[in-house]
Amino acid sequence: ERARIYSDASDMPQAIAVLEQAELEYPDSMELRYALASMSESQGKVAAALHDLKEVAALRPADPAALNAYGYTLADNNRQLRVARKLIEQAYAAAPKNAAILDSLGWVLFRQGHGEEALPYLNAAYADERDGDIAAHLGEVLWRLGRRTDAERIWSDASRTDSDNHLLKATQLRLHASN
Repeated sequence: ERARIYSDASDMPQAIAVLEQAELEYPDSMELRYALASMSESQGKVAAALHDLKEVAALRPADPAALNAYGYTLADNNRQLRVARKLIEQAYAAAPKNAAILDSLGWVLFRQGHGEEALPYLNAAYADERDGDIAAHLGEVLWRLGRRTDAERIWSDASRTDSDNHLLKATQLRLHASN
């Protein structure tokens, strides 16, 4: 709770310090490790986030959420895409209807250059969960495939329900700027 208060106040170093201390006190808490990895990544500390997520996946090799979190973070940062895909495919085999995992599978396929192959997974994820992050990914794939009107429609729809989503806004700005 204290970490969230610091995070909400944009004091990320203090939020991370609180989580690191909590992790020392509760080393078996996967929730703390996830939270620490998420905050580390948001601060640009990708290596630290990947380290934490790799440990979680190693401790929970049958946990689709752990496999997906590690695989997605690798894919999102364009690192070890083959490893990322393998992790996400293991998560998908265990939970094939999970929107976050469907999104991750579509995203890693796109990162590997398989945009058309990524679309069914991203469409299924977005149909199940109208999340801004999923919309950002689906829209980017559509955009890169030359289907810009479809991308704009997805982003517009998502903006109505998830208007504060940072990834959605950043994706639109980046792609419009590269136009």
